[in-house]
Parts: sequence; C-alpha cells; structure tokens
Amino acid sequence: YKKCRFHPNFKKLSPAARELWLSLEGYVQYLIQIKKIEVPEEERKSFRLRKFLNEVPLFFKDKRNSNIPILILHMLFLLHQKKYEQVYDRVQALEKYTTRYLKAGDSFRSNCFIKMLIKMVKASFHPIRTQAYVKELYHKMASDKVTIDEKSSMIEIVPYEELWDNVLETLQANLKN
Repeated sequence: YKKCRFHPNFKKLSPAARELWLSLEGYVQYLIQIKKIEVPEEERKSFRLRKFLNEVPLFFKDKRNSNIPILILHMLFLLHQKKYEQVYDRVQALEKYTTRYLKAGDSFRSNCFIKMLIKMVKASFHPIRTQAYVKELYHKMASDKVTIDEKSSMIEIVPYEELWDNVLETLQANLKN
C-alpha cells in the first residue's frame, strides 16, 4: 500500500484507481485508530475523516456498490469517535440506500453487514443487546462464503466478520467509558 500510495506517479492514476487506493488507506487508518495495526508514532500520519470523504467523491456518491466500503468506513469511524447522533443520521441514509441500491444476490454480505449496523443503532449501541439483535443476520452473512474476485475485494476490503468483531469491541469499550 505505502509503495503505491507514495509513488511519484500516484497522482497520474485515473480518479477511480486513486480513490480505490485512498479507500484502502481509510481502512488502514481505521485499523490503526482502533489499535489493530501497530505503527510507530513517527510514521503515523494525521487522518481527518471529512478530508478523506472529500478525497473519494466518486466512490462516496456512486450508487453501484463501489461506495459500500466508504459508507461502512464512515460509520465505523463515527462509532469509534462516539458520534452517536451522526451514526444515527447515517443509519437512516443507509436504510434508504439498501432498499434502493443493494440487490440481495450481488451484494448479500454487504447487505447483511449494513443491516447489522442498523440493528446496532436500534439496540441503542449496547453490545450485548446488539449481539442478540444481529445473531441471525450474522450467521446468514458468515455462512455465505467470501468471494475472492476483483469486484468483491474492492467492496469487502476487510472481511465483514472481522469488522463486526471490531464493532462489538468498540461498543464494549464505549460502554465502559
């Protein structure tokens, strides 16, 4: 990732290719913030969510599933930052998005994961209640094998099961604080 992102010709990539690498950077930054990736302090770069969302306008506004990782990442950052009002607002937008744009067949796992995030809000961000609300959806998602192809790897950058574990850890940590 670093080799490509900081290559002198990075800016010469097409906007879509550049945004793909930037979305990968967003997930790396998220994993750093939740302490799943250790990075020495001197190598850390500041990451601002709003700036990131402005840098990926094609992916953020697209309605053909390439924006799914950005929508999910946005929610994950807001949850990590305990911005529950904004999470609630995003969930309302995600509910509309899933009914309009996600077809069950081609993005089943994404659909399940987004519905799990929606149920998390309905469970008032309580980790145990959330687990109970999403149990069936989680099993459906987990039983559907991850497809390893170019399109799916651009949508499910980090396996949803791993992201969901991170969500539950964040909810548990937020409950204690």
